[in-house]
Amino acid sequence: LEHNNVKVMSFGWLARLWGKADSEVRTGHPAGELAYMLLHSTVWGELDFLVVDSPPGTGEIPKALYSKVPLHGALVVTT
Repeated sequence: LEHNNVKVMSFGWLARLWGKADSEVRTGHPAGELAYMLLHSTVWGELDFLVVDSPPGTGEIPKALYSKVPLHGALVVTT
């Protein structure tokens, strides 16, 4: 989805694209692996920056992404 040059993707949308329920896709997959799959299953085009909103209480998603994705910089905000 793109609006005013802002591209958005959701795990729920990806599950529907695969023809599965969210819970079906999540079963047996660590959160970091799913985030990595989401990142690479989406045609982003050229990005100036990427914002990842992950559930509270886990560092698995940011850790998985910065260990597998080439970054020029990162800002991590936790609650």
